[in-house]
Parts: sequence; C-alpha cells; structure tokens
Amino acid sequence: MRVFSAVVGMIVVVGSCCLARGEDAAPFVVHPEESFNKESGVLVDVPGKKGQRGVGLRADMPRFGWCVIDLGRKFEKGRYRIALTLCATNEKAATVGLYVAGGEDHMQATYGLTCEAGKTRTVERYFFAPEGFSKLLLKKLDAAATPSVAVAEVTLTDMKQRELPRLTGYRTLFEYPAPWGLRNKDIEGMLSGTDRLGEVEAWLDRRSRAAELLGRADYLLRAHRVLRCPGSRAEMERACVAARSLEPKQLEELAKSLGVFQRELEKFAGGTLDPATGTDVFTWVKSWNVFGYDEPTPFVASYGDGAVLRLMKRGDAVDFSSSWTTSVYTRADMTVRYSVLSPLSVIDLKTKELEAEIGRLKESRKAPAEGWFALASKDCLYVFVTNRTFEKVDCSEKRLAFRLNTPGAVGYVRVAMDQEKELPALAQFYQGLLMHEPIECVQVQKGRRIEQVFEYVDRPCDRPVKPVLGAPVPYLVRFSLRPSSQLKVKFDSPTREGPDGWTYVPDSERVAYELPDRPRWHSCGINVMLDSATASTYRELHDLGCQTIRLVCETGSGWKGTPAEEKKKLVCQHLGWIREAGGMKVGLDLHNGWFPDGMNDNKAFEDPALWQEFVERWKTILSWCEPYRDVIGWYDLMNEPQIFFERGPVKPYAEFMRKAVRALRPHAGETPFLVEAVNMANPGGVAMWEDVGEDVIVGYHDYWPHMLTHEWSVEHGDETMPATFYPSFMPGINWSSPSWRDDGLWQYWDCWKCNSVSLPVYRILIEKGVRLDCGEYGVVGYLGQTSPISGAIWMRHAMDRFKRLGINHNAWGVGGGFTWNVPSAKEEMVRFWRENR
Repeated sequence: MRVFSAVVGMIVVVGSCCLARGEDAAPFVVHPEESFNKESGVLVDVPGKKGQRGVGLRADMPRFGWCVIDLGRKFEKGRYRIALTLCATNEKAATVGLYVAGGEDHMQATYGLTCEAGKTRTVERYFFAPEGFSKLLLKKLDAAATPSVAVAEVTLTDMKQRELPRLTGYRTLFEYPAPWGLRNKDIEGMLSGTDRLGEVEAWLDRRSRAAELLGRADYLLRAHRVLRCPGSRAEMERACVAARSLEPKQLEELAKSLGVFQRELEKFAGGTLDPATGTDVFTWVKSWNVFGYDEPTPFVASYGDGAVLRLMKRGDAVDFSSSWTTSVYTRADMTVRYSVLSPLSVIDLKTKELEAEIGRLKESRKAPAEGWFALASKDCLYVFVTNRTFEKVDCSEKRLAFRLNTPGAVGYVRVAMDQEKELPALAQFYQGLLMHEPIECVQVQKGRRIEQVFEYVDRPCDRPVKPVLGAPVPYLVRFSLRPSSQLKVKFDSPTREGPDGWTYVPDSERVAYELPDRPRWHSCGINVMLDSATASTYRELHDLGCQTIRLVCETGSGWKGTPAEEKKKLVCQHLGWIREAGGMKVGLDLHNGWFPDGMNDNKAFEDPALWQEFVERWKTILSWCEPYRDVIGWYDLMNEPQIFFERGPVKPYAEFMRKAVRALRPHAGETPFLVEAVNMANPGGVAMWEDVGEDVIVGYHDYWPHMLTHEWSVEHGDETMPATFYPSFMPGINWSSPSWRDDGLWQYWDCWKCNSVSLPVYRILIEKGVRLDCGEYGVVGYLGQTSPISGAIWMRHAMDRFKRLGINHNAWGVGGGFTWNVPSAKEEMVRFWRENR
C-alpha cells in the first residue's frame, strides 16, 4: 500500500459512472486574482512562473474561514472537472479546500489541498454540484496560524452530467444481469430519485450474500447430480427458492442447509468437494489469459488483437450464472457459454438466425454446407462452427449475420493466422468438440488425490462428424508436467492434444492426479504502522489469534525528516512490544518514506548511487534489529516497487535486488529477505519474476477488484460516487483515468474471478516451488459505510485463497488503512485467525 496523508487521500477505482461524458466541453477559465474578495484573501507570486499570481488566505483567518471568488456567471447543477495550480510561500502553509456556492449553501469541490514551501503543483479533481452555483470559495480547513496554500490558473469544465453519479452508477449496474436471477423491480423503481438510495444499497449488499450462497448451492446440486449421490435434492432446492427473498433469516437457513448438504455429499464422495477450500494449486483457474484475451461477455468480448464481438445489448433481459469454470448468459432467444474447460465459446440458439456487432474482423473463408466459416483480425483467425448447416453468412465492417437451417449451436474459437491452410481440419475437430462439449466440472479431493468429473452437452450433427470424447486437463496440470517445473503432479492417464494445444484425456469423462509435496508457510496477520500502535495493541492482536506483523516503517518517522536515533527508538520499541506480547513474528517493511528518493521508475534501478544508499539504509536498520532476531521472520526490502514491465525492461530491478541480497546477507544472519514483484507488487508483476538469491520470499499484494476494496477513496472520498458490491458486475480498470474506472468493460467479480488475477502466483508456485507472501490485502476504502456484507465475503474468499496456496498473509492494516476499522471485515479476519491459529 502506498500510504498517503489524510489530506491528500488516495485515487482508486470505485463505483460505476462514466466520466468521459462531456470531455470535449470547452473549459471555463477562472481568474481568481481578478475577482477575489480582497478583505479575506491575499495575492502571492507563483514560484517559478514569472508574472503569475495566486490567491491565498491570511494567517489570521480562522478555521473554515473563506475567501469568495466571483465566477461572473451561473453554472448549472451537475458534474464538473476542476483543474488548478497550487503554491505555498512558507512551510506548513494552511490547508485549503475549494467549495462552490450559489446561495447560502457551500458545496465541497475538493478535499484538503497542500503544497510544499516554494513549490507549485497542479491538481485535477471532479465534483458534483447538487444545485447551481456562481461563486468559488477558497476555505481554510485547519487551525494553522500561517498563510494558506494559494490557488492560481483555475479552470472549470462542465462534464454535461446533470444526474447524481451515484444514481447513474446504480442504474448502470441494473442494466447488467443479476447473478442467479436476483432481481427486484421494486428496488429498481427506487432509482427514480436520490431519496431512497440507502435502501437500494442495503438491498444490493444483502444480494451479495444471496449470490454467494446460491452460487455455492448451484455447485453442490451439480455435484449431487454428476456424482450420482443418493438422497433427495428437494429440500436444498426449496431453501434456494426461499433465499431469493434476501431476508436474513432465509439466507442463514440456506447457509445451514448448505453445510448439512455438503457434509452428506462429502461423506458419500469420500473427500472435499469445494475446490475453494482444498489444497490443490493445479486445479482450474477461471482465467482467459490462458487463451490470450480478457474474460468475454456477450455485451463485449474483446481480444488481444483488437477484435470485438457483441452478441447482446446491455439492458437486455438476461439470466446469469457463474461457476468456478464457466459463465452462462441466457436470453429468450439464446444461451451463451464461456468456459475455461475448452477453447470454444458456444452460442445455443433457439431461433435460426443471429445478428452480432463486430469490430476489426472481416470475412476470411467460409464453407456453409460443411458447417463452418472464418473471420480474420489483423493477427488471428476466428473459426465459427455449427452442428447444423449455415444457410447464409454475411459479414460487413460492423455486422455479422448468419442463418441456420434449423436452430442449433454455434461455437467459435481463436486460432493463429498461420493455421489458415488447416481450417477444414480445425473446423471438423471443433465440430466434434461441440457435439460432446464439457460444460461444468465437479472436483473431489481425497487427501493428495484429486478427481475431476465433467458434465457434458451432447448435440446431434447434420454431417458425419465424429464427436471428440475426452476429459479436459487443467492448464496448470499441463504446466506442472513440463520438465522445468519444480512441482509435478502424478497424472493417472495418457493425454492427447487438440490442434491448438488443448489437452484432454481421450475416451474419458474424468481426470485424476496426485498432488506432490510442496512448501507451505500458511500464517496470517496484519500490517501495523510505527505511529499507530502501542504495547496494548500487540497484546490485543496476539489474544485475537494474530500470528504475524508486517511492521510498516514510514508515516511520521520518514527517513529524512526524523533523526536516526528517534527512528531506531521507534523500531526497537515496537519490536520489544511484539516480543512481550509473545507468539508473533515480524516482517520489517521498508515502506515508501524510508527508501531513497527517486526510486519511482525503471531507470532508477540502474543508478549505482541509489543502490549504495539503499543498502546503507538497510545495514543501519539491520543493526537496530540485531537484538530482536528472535521475533523477526523476514525483511521486506522495498514496498511496491514502481517499476512496470509495460514501461521498460525489469531486469535492472532483479539485478538491483540480487546485489542487495548478496550485500546484506552477512548483516541479516539466516533471516530471509522478502522481495516484492514489479508493477507495485500486483499479482500480474509476479509473472515477470526473476530469481534474486537463496532463501528469498516472493512478495505480492492483492487488492483486486480495486473498485471494491478501495471503495469511495476515489476522487478523495466523493460520496456522490456509487458504491460497489461483491459478488457482482463492476467496471474494469483504466489506470490513466482520474477515477481508474473503465466503463466500457464491465465484468462479474466473484471468488473465481479473483483467483484468475492470481494465475501468475499459482504458476510461480508450480514452476519454482518458492515461498510466497501476500504482504497486503483488505478493504481500505469506505466500504464499511455501504457494502459491509460484500466486504466480509471478499475478505473470507481472499483468506481462503491464501490458505489454499499455503502462504503468509497480512491484512492492511492497523493505522493507515481501514480493514481494522470495518467491523464486518475485522470480524471475518479475526474469525479466520482463531480458526487457523
């Protein structure tokens, strides 16, 4: 976690409203130096900008006093972007905020704004004005007896969004299908205004619990069917129907029924049924990165080569279900299935015709009588096959239309361009797969032995095509069979590869393999800031079941701003408190304020001077820690390294850390070092990992989906923004946007989607057999105010995943974060601690 001051806040993704609206609107330039109230404001020269002046507040201005800047015109209610230059003429300049006003009411446009003395900085914020305004207010937000930060070069841009973004966001959410049919027209009707948004949010939060339970019930009912278990399903099905009311009583009754039902099924099956709670890291991971593109939906399936396919419109009446391998969208005229069990995406049509919107695709080859055609993008071929006959296939620049001789199924798959000559054979293979399509999987873990049984759809075919009979092999199982992988499964059966590498066990509907020995370091704890805990804090954590502390060296004890003796006293004081509390190990984290300035881009790690400074700092810290080695479990060398594989080579970072580990080893004894992955320790950065030495722990952080875990932190806690709920549809990530939201790409987030983000973590476990640590995760926004149930579900799913992986994990955090302050999230974490102490 990159820690920010309470004033500056954090820019993260939440909610769901489009900020792109009105981007082309002409900005309105404000000249504060010409139209400010001279009785309360003062003019200052902007450092480094000759002839430019800004407006600040006098030193004797009381807290919440303000200076009026007349805008000279009336602005409508709506959402605006405000950009401005800040400057300060002295140290500890008073913090200011900008407000807008029409009449007597003052509406906040920015939270606290700060600036260093003699410096200038440019900021950009968004705000929503619930009524018209004609004045800008520069308001003092603290009681400092100093001149304030000054503002200059102010521009306002009308985003042309007149409706409250929070309301717009929930309307957008309801345009996507509800999981498991959890719809309520009465709730949707409340979105006509803002007076009942609290009820809508409470209902959506309860729906999260219902969606989680109904998803689990769906899997267990499938297991009952696929494994041919004895006994009736009727009671479970009745409990599922009752739970759709979302009433707490019915939901808890379903939870109890699920526990009983699962125990009965597992007794019959002889093992653990839930793939989320076992120890198998070779299992199915619902990640479309395996196939080289983002998770598709019928609303927009976008591929790595820029190709786009849209089968449905947002807002259509669609039912939706999500299992650990498959997502299914059902409209009145079709069912669309996306599954990681096979490379095929399948459309089951109830009519003869289909029209779809396409992008960057053009017709390549077609053989309608043989039941296939192909479209081409710049880099790939998309082969469409059917079990019927294509009577017509039309492809234009933006539209694909086809007609079958009778309602049937159409599957499509993405293949390499150099396979064009093999299209007839490819088409025949995929037609055979369409005739015996694996659609779902049930897993039983019996100690080290894993058994997976598959459910299929059998379809007739107009042509003499032989069905492809076989059980698909999980991608990570295939990966483990490579000679270079450290962890290897013992696989029961010989396998066969399809034309594009899809691997399966022929003439079987199940696979089985045995798990190898692997390193497990499962312990759990929390991050603690140096200025946010006392001896009693650690005693409380110990009593609650906490096992590890990630001690964050930053905040008020910054490296340059605090004398060495004071820093040493702080570190040793905390280590002493932890030792006294007993039973906990410490990971000492060199956080952002303690590693050298300038380490914020790829090139920094090629600077010998920065390397030397970094190592010297660590030598100093290690000398402080020498008397406390008995409580120190590891040294986290650098928090969230700002080196990105998209921006340049990452080898310099690996070499930097390799040299640092070698130089520091004599000073650390046998205590391991933890080195975090590139890309600010995101799971995706683990994919670029390079070995940096022996006895090194691979570190990463897991906050996905950020729009949930950092809720309402976006744009400095703007409460006009919509909240998010989990499991549910949410917008994607666009890191370059001020809000981080990408409203063009919505996806369903549940525990299986979160697992998919961790695919590089699963892979490195298998490939290298390394020791791993998730140093940060948790709900660090304002989620407790709107989505407490969702937050608790996410926390449980995350901790179950870490336990399955067998890795240490520390939530964020006591001080500087919000997990500890969200009652539902804290309760879930403490429950897990106690069950796993």
